[in-house]
Amino acid sequence: MMLKVGRKVSPSFYALQSLEAQGSTGLHHLKDQTIAGVTFRTFPHDLTAVEILARIKKELDEGRTVGFYLPENKVAHGWIAVELEADAIALLSKCSELGGGEGVKTDELWFPLANVEALNHVDCLFYEE
Repeated sequence: MMLKVGRKVSPSFYALQSLEAQGSTGLHHLKDQTIAGVTFRTFPHDLTAVEILARIKKELDEGRTVGFYLPENKVAHGWIAVELEADAIALLSKCSELGGGEGVKTDELWFPLANVEALNHVDCLFYEE
């Protein structure tokens, strides 16, 4: 989804979904990998809330998104930050309605800024060109 929003691949690009049997593209397929001309990296896990927000803001200001793998029902689900508001981060995700990675529906989540420090315990993914 980060590649699609960043216009690095076409909206019909689904090659990464085929890497996982259940249609889930895990972080291990992205971290430190170069795909479509960009290399995916993760934020260090020792950042303060202020540093995390500064990094998210920098990426968004430069026209890129930031990906998060947030715990959800004992599994991690991928979200991308698309906007930083006064009290929350706007996140978007594609869900697999049929369990096959088709991701037709876009879900929204407003992640409260008061919880930003918790992002040190998940992988925050960004990319470099």
